[in-house]
Amino acid sequence: MDGPVSACEATGFTPQVGQCAPQLSSTINLVAASLGISIVPASVRSLKPRTVLYVPLQGQPLHALLGAAYRQDERSAVVRQFIEQARPAAGPVAS
Repeated sequence: MDGPVSACEATGFTPQVGQCAPQLSSTINLVAASLGISIVPASVRSLKPRTVLYVPLQGQPLHALLGAAYRQDERSAVVRQFIEQARPAAGPVAS
């Protein structure tokens, strides 16, 4: 599966995408304004407009590609340690 639309289609439902939001908080606000539904990560549940209901999905879990960006000349030991720990899980490095 390559994303939420494919996941929907695999269950026999083809969503009509009317709006794409650049940030998850914007997505939740669109849902709260009755402008549709969205598939979001469980971590977004902390955003709790009173009109939004979060429902866990059943079946195969969805996966998202993530990336990390950091300054090339980063000096923070914490950031450098994080990058060192995350690098083995990463694919090819883009520049």
